[in-house]
Amino acid sequence: MNETLRKNLLESVKKDDVKGFGTMMTPEVLCAVFGRFPLLSLLYLYDAKRIVKSYFAELVKERPRVKVDPYREAEERFRLRAGKALRYYADEAVSPLEMLAIMGRGRELKKLYAVYPNAGRYLPAIHRVYFTRLGKGVSATGPKLDLPAEPLSYAARRFSLRFALVCFAAFLLIAVTTVCLSVYFGLGNDRVFYKVRSGAALASALRENETVYLKKDVTLSATVETYGRKFEGNDRIVRLSAPLCDRFEGEMFNVIFVLEQSFVGDAVIRENVGVLRNVRVVAEGVTLAKGGEHMGLLTSVNAGTIDGCYATLSVEIAGDAGGDCYFAPFAGSNEGAIHACRAEGSIEATDVDVAGIAGKNEKTGVITDCVVDMTLSERADIKGWTPNVAGIADHNEGAIDGCSVAGTVRSVLASPELAEGDRVVSAYAAGLVCVNVGSVQNSTNRAAVTADATYGSAFAGGIVTLNTTLTDDPTAYGTVTRCSGLGAVSAVAHTDNNSYAGGIAAVNDSGSYVSASRQTARVSAESPDRYYDFTGGIAARNAGNIESCFFTGSLPEYDEDSLVGAICGLCYLRGGFFANYTIDLSGNAYVASEGHTSGGVIAEYQFYYLRPDVVYTAYFFENTQGYGDYATEILDFGASSVTLEQLKAMEIYYE
Repeated sequence: MNETLRKNLLESVKKDDVKGFGTMMTPEVLCAVFGRFPLLSLLYLYDAKRIVKSYFAELVKERPRVKVDPYREAEERFRLRAGKALRYYADEAVSPLEMLAIMGRGRELKKLYAVYPNAGRYLPAIHRVYFTRLGKGVSATGPKLDLPAEPLSYAARRFSLRFALVCFAAFLLIAVTTVCLSVYFGLGNDRVFYKVRSGAALASALRENETVYLKKDVTLSATVETYGRKFEGNDRIVRLSAPLCDRFEGEMFNVIFVLEQSFVGDAVIRENVGVLRNVRVVAEGVTLAKGGEHMGLLTSVNAGTIDGCYATLSVEIAGDAGGDCYFAPFAGSNEGAIHACRAEGSIEATDVDVAGIAGKNEKTGVITDCVVDMTLSERADIKGWTPNVAGIADHNEGAIDGCSVAGTVRSVLASPELAEGDRVVSAYAAGLVCVNVGSVQNSTNRAAVTADATYGSAFAGGIVTLNTTLTDDPTAYGTVTRCSGLGAVSAVAHTDNNSYAGGIAAVNDSGSYVSASRQTARVSAESPDRYYDFTGGIAARNAGNIESCFFTGSLPEYDEDSLVGAICGLCYLRGGFFANYTIDLSGNAYVASEGHTSGGVIAEYQFYYLRPDVVYTAYFFENTQGYGDYATEILDFGASSVTLEQLKAMEIYYE
């Protein structure tokens, strides 16, 4: 579609110009999907009612969809209108039915649902949007759609307000006069806001623990110890060169924090035990120095609630030879709840572990429905440092649910060669979580994940790097359930070490679980010829449980040093005979044309028939008398080799 046509089309839509639109209504235009908006969705977004009414019969027909370049203006308009429902549409097209649901135009939605082709397929999406907006779902009987009532319109609320004003004029006059006098003299409480118009006024209000209402953009350089009241930002900007406060105990809404390039500190708020809702943090071209163990943009430690917040950042951060340090947009450490948040931009770190939402998600931490679209990278050049880079959290002991990651995740280990006895180091990279001893479910990774080790081993996982148990608490074990790996996964070890790449997990340790998950992109591990590399469509190395998973991506070829499996690259047995192994592989499948299994089995210590330092391939067990009976079940990895059509017919398959 040429640029002149695109420009004229958008102008006609914005002006609701029926005549002008009609001259451009060609098959090319009718089939176009502008970024994520089909033509009818675009018309609803701009409320072009006359065009829709005039050409409804043509616009509602089902046609092949042809994706073309998006309108940036439309994308911004949608972002403002979609609210919390925005997280469902990272890459997905917004159907006309969903657009009306997002905009709360229930009357039009009911009419469209009754005539839209195959409208029932969009019912789950409509339900999801309404539940997110209003906390209530939808249902349908045939072509009839039952929707929850929308809140009162602005006009209706204004009428009610005027009526109330007439009825209670005298009372309100006294109340308003009292409020105005209180505000004028700077008296703030939970019902009377201190109206802030300068940085000095904000600093004073924070010190005095007054309830704040921002009237203008301000600049602040002071940090208060504790603040515990309401902070209404009114979508105004607060520019910071130092943290806002050490401890936040109140409620904060609708404020935009912009970190100056001179910003020094661990986060906007060092510890949050209150509620942060619809708070945006912007840090463009900011260079930070390593501070405490936990660093972030919004909070260092979150023990409260962070809901519907947004981070836009381009940050560089460097560490030193000191202790561990995590850095992430919303929390260095999360002990509370982070919900429906979004992070965009980039983090480049040296010797500081980075993640897209929280550095460490503690046992009490819950991260839900968050979206990350970022370039995340760490280079480690300190002796003994293992770099961890993850799309959601580097370390997870709590719960992660319904999250999505896109962009790139890259961990580079460039530490000097380690002497004997030094700490063993590796490069860890993961689409969602590097070390998981909690639960990760209903989440998707679209990012390209790479672990690159000049010295040491490389571990890359599409969802998690290491799915394991706590050494001091064996009842705490990692679970990955109903997760999708849609991005390529690569692990490269350059010097005298192994590499591990798994579509879901690089390592699924003993006692841990991976279930109902899939990988659809390429997975590949590389290492020097004399060292092993392990590639698994689901797990590179498995000593735990994998069930009802499938793989449709592509794999490298295998040889005597490269063990490649469509489900597992290696089964790792610990402390017992084959008859007592705890590995459970059941109900898995892979597409025959895309995956293959060479298989490998290794024991933790010496059996009378196995050496602990040797990986035994399928060939050994299939061609050595007496051993094949022990390992047959392991070597087929519980997987069915099927066609794509057969896979789609299986219960484990999903789009």
